[in-house]
Order: sequence, then structure tokens, then C-alpha cells
Amino acid sequence: MADVQKTAYQEKFTSIPLDAGQSENRKKVPKRVIHFSDGVIEEYSSDEEDSVDCKPVTVVDPKSLTWIPWCAHYAKTAAMMSLTVAELCGEKLAWLFGITSPKYGYAIEEYKRIAKEAEEEKQRVEKLKEQANVNSAFDVKVVGDGEGVSPIQPKAEDMEAANKY
Repeated sequence: MADVQKTAYQEKFTSIPLDAGQSENRKKVPKRVIHFSDGVIEEYSSDEEDSVDCKPVTVVDPKSLTWIPWCAHYAKTAAMMSLTVAELCGEKLAWLFGITSPKYGYAIEEYKRIAKEAEEEKQRVEKLKEQANVNSAFDVKVVGDGEGVSPIQPKAEDMEAANKY
């Protein structure tokens, strides 16, 4: 009998209707339904969103203002319009002011330029060495014991052979 009472006791607390106190006629309707490739999301409006209080917008007539409020009004209007334009054209303005460029971009470009010049210089030296090897197709013989060294002039045949290259 103890088991029966325990079961009745458990049923009493586990079968509490959750909608008690709410009218059955009011059913939440989703504010919007968003369909995704992997499912659907239903957005429901909350009570906070339903009761949004809008501040009344006051319209200012600049003709009726004195000088200081008139200047303040137009300064505020100009600032708000500038902010709106900056928000709309933000990416282009960031590019114009150089905000999107890397902080040390100039150093990177300088390094690349120096490396390119070094490579070009290396290629130029290699090319000069090749030309020097081609131009020295004839041998220069030195006659003497080393004190009064005088090279023997190359023959005309050797000069013609060297000029072919």
C-alpha cells in the first residue's frame, strides 16, 4: 500500500498542467518564420518588443531660434549627416585615410624592392661573366720571366673567332 501512495504522490507533482492560469484561446503565433537549409526557426515576439515606447521627435524651427541655439542646431545636423555619410561610405573613407593599409607596408615594399634589385644585379653579373668567357676564346701568352711582362698580340684568326660569338 505504501507503493500505491507513493505513486499517487508522485503523480500529483509530476502531472501539473503548465498552462494553468493562461487562457486557452491565446496561442503564441510566430512573428516570423526563417527557413534554413538545415531547419526552420520561428521567432516569437516578446512582451518587451510589443510594448516599445518611442520617444516623440521634436521638430525645431530654425527661424525662431536665436543665434547660439541656431548654430548649435545646424552643427548637430551637420554632424549627424556627416556620420550618416561616413557609415554609408565607410570602406572608401578608410581606404582614403589609409586605415586599411598594413602598418609597416612601406618597409615590406622596400624589402621587396631591394631583393628584386639584388636579384637583377646577380643576373647582370652572371651575364657579364658569360660574355667575358665568350670574349676570351683566345689565349694570351705571356713571354718573359715576369719582370718585363709583355703579352703577345693575338692573331687575326683568333680575333675573328672571338667576334663570331
